[in-house]
Amino acid sequence: MSLNKLFTLSLDLSCSKWFKSGAQLVRFSTAKAKSLQINNLLSKMAKGKRKHDKLSQTNFPSFVTLNVLGNGALPNPRCLLLVTEFNKYLFNCGEGAQRAAVTHKVRLTGMHHIFVTHSSWDNIAGLPGMCLTLNTHVTAHGPLLHEKLSGITRTFDERNEIKFSVNNDYTTGFKDNFLTIDFIPIHRSQASSTEGAVSKKPKLHLDCAFVYVCRLHERPGKLLIQKCIELKVPPGPILGRLKAGEDVTLEDGRLVKAQDVIEPTQPGSTFMIVECPTLEYFDSLVNSEKLSSFFEPSSRYPLEYIFHFSPVNVIKDSKFQDWMMKFPPSVSHIALNEFNPSLCFFGANVISHKLRLFEDKLFKSPFIETQPNPELVKLNLTPVSVGTQFKIHPISERSINLADVEQMESIINPENIEKDIEDKENFEKVAEEYKKRISNLSDKEPDNGPAIVFLGTGSATPGKYRTASSIIIETHEDNLIMFDCGEGTFGQFYRFYGPDYKDKLANLNAIFISHYHADHQLGLVRLLQERAKLTDSKPLIICPPRIERFLRDFSEISGKVDHLCHIALCPTYLKGMTNSQLLTSLRLQHLQTARVVHCRDSFGIVVVTKEEGDLKPRKIVYSGDAMPSEDLIEPGHGCDLLIHEATFDDELIEEAIFKKHSTFSQAVDMGVAMEAKFTILTHFSQRYYKAPILPDELAGNFGVAFDNMRVKFSDFPRLPEMKSVLKVLFADNCAEHQNFLNNRKLSDARLEIHQALLDAAKSKSKPFYK
Repeated sequence: MSLNKLFTLSLDLSCSKWFKSGAQLVRFSTAKAKSLQINNLLSKMAKGKRKHDKLSQTNFPSFVTLNVLGNGALPNPRCLLLVTEFNKYLFNCGEGAQRAAVTHKVRLTGMHHIFVTHSSWDNIAGLPGMCLTLNTHVTAHGPLLHEKLSGITRTFDERNEIKFSVNNDYTTGFKDNFLTIDFIPIHRSQASSTEGAVSKKPKLHLDCAFVYVCRLHERPGKLLIQKCIELKVPPGPILGRLKAGEDVTLEDGRLVKAQDVIEPTQPGSTFMIVECPTLEYFDSLVNSEKLSSFFEPSSRYPLEYIFHFSPVNVIKDSKFQDWMMKFPPSVSHIALNEFNPSLCFFGANVISHKLRLFEDKLFKSPFIETQPNPELVKLNLTPVSVGTQFKIHPISERSINLADVEQMESIINPENIEKDIEDKENFEKVAEEYKKRISNLSDKEPDNGPAIVFLGTGSATPGKYRTASSIIIETHEDNLIMFDCGEGTFGQFYRFYGPDYKDKLANLNAIFISHYHADHQLGLVRLLQERAKLTDSKPLIICPPRIERFLRDFSEISGKVDHLCHIALCPTYLKGMTNSQLLTSLRLQHLQTARVVHCRDSFGIVVVTKEEGDLKPRKIVYSGDAMPSEDLIEPGHGCDLLIHEATFDDELIEEAIFKKHSTFSQAVDMGVAMEAKFTILTHFSQRYYKAPILPDELAGNFGVAFDNMRVKFSDFPRLPEMKSVLKVLFADNCAEHQNFLNNRKLSDARLEIHQALLDAAKSKSKPFYK
């Protein structure tokens, strides 16, 4: 292609942005060009950040809201987000907080401070994932052990450094331009002296909790420019003196008082966040002089809300009720605990219900509760749903905004979902064709074998429709094995099994963690804790060495959990337990781990279920996160089912290689190489948030997984037949992703032209001008 044609094509593709400076000499290498572009971009970003920081330090925000990201209902966390246009402040960061923000379209950028009420795992489980997502320095305030917590956060990702620090000094609190937060420590009664006096130096571990008293500063009144004009105040420094509250004498001798040209100062407001973890903390709570000072009303900093993070058994206690009644009647008491409705991740409910409209055998709508426990009202507490927003400022707009909650309840209404489906072009036609095709399928497999439950099928961060990796193998009715356990797994477990979750959880006898990345292991602690409430038996954790170290370190911060399980390190087995004993306890015929290509110490697993009665053995292989890995092919050869990650579509092969993941076609090819009887794809990038966009030419014995899907071996023939229905059902997602690919190709074309222009210019003996 000639230089002139190249240049013309570059203009057609709007490539001229690289040459904005007129007759600029283009005589530098591609590497330097890219470096200059990157440096310019970083410079603009840094300048924007400096401007933002300056505004946040000098300006009072025009709005302040409190968003409920977790209302404490089982299995939701207790979590509040304070939002201004300059900064965000998070109170507790449990499992599901990040997913709730995504679901309810709450942006988390600009958040640098997280305040933890008590160092239980319920309050900090989402911290590592949140820090990785934000990719900026975050300070965690609260009764936390600095060294160990920082060490734990380093466990999850060797490529990205988590920028994280801890402030556990309750004497200094926190203050910025518009907000002051006092840290008031309370502690268990055992930590008090024999006379019952409160210890001056609380222990910074599980015996301590922080109450946060948050005061929004008074907002200075604005200078009334029109009033100054009427009083003939000359422009200049005099206006600044008046705004600062100084009375000024003009040249003509008139005295202008500041109070006459400035709006009245708006009073600040106060809200309080209280977690009394158990009744053992109650004496310390009621003996706090700082908290008692709020029993009397204040005109300057009126107490508006108390958000109660305490569990129901504490709040129901008569002594706690008496303490609550000592606050002024104007104070609103808001409950974030088990009595609230559990509805949170409505996107997953909508997807599951849509899938059930054409295939109700494989898909199950998650269990939710939409109404609070009526006992909350009797306890003088106001229930809240996830998505509730408290408008704190401006005062004229102070209110509780339930618009998001009402919209959420409307969206999950089955009639509205079905109406939306009926609007989809050709849906009824392709759904009917699908049903005809599956009715002609012969039942080659018995229906009484193992079942596979997909709790989480997304990659990286938890998404609105797909959450982090977790798969259950129901080898028998009373024996469950889990593959990976990402953030929010217990919540998914609870929502899938509903009221029967306790029996199922007690029968979860083994958990395989494929590697140490956060999206595959952050749900482990909560799952172990909840299971320990139901049975004294210990599950087996099959995992890389880092997971064992994480459980050990965590036990020093938030209560022992390493004693709740047995550990079998990959690729070896548990010391003291023979392979035969292990297989017998798990009711397996064979178990083997194999190294796969991803991060350090990444493993896949092969299990063969035990033959019992008319149940024949089944060979199941799970890849974990991996590129196509030869070391998994031989042990998995001839398997009945391969569950393989398929993070990227085939167009993104370079990204798959860089991040050591597999594409759709690579995952299917692994099934062919392994001679697997069937392959199910999972672990999809969140860009395929509803359904992966499979190329038409990709065919074979495979299907795609969805959250809340339960499939038996007899159901496998149904999965390939669903492809045409999914394309119609999720046509909007298909079109959106196709636009993404088209834009990507256009960008690649622009880069190629830019490269050609630079190469051509560099090869000329004479300067090349635009």
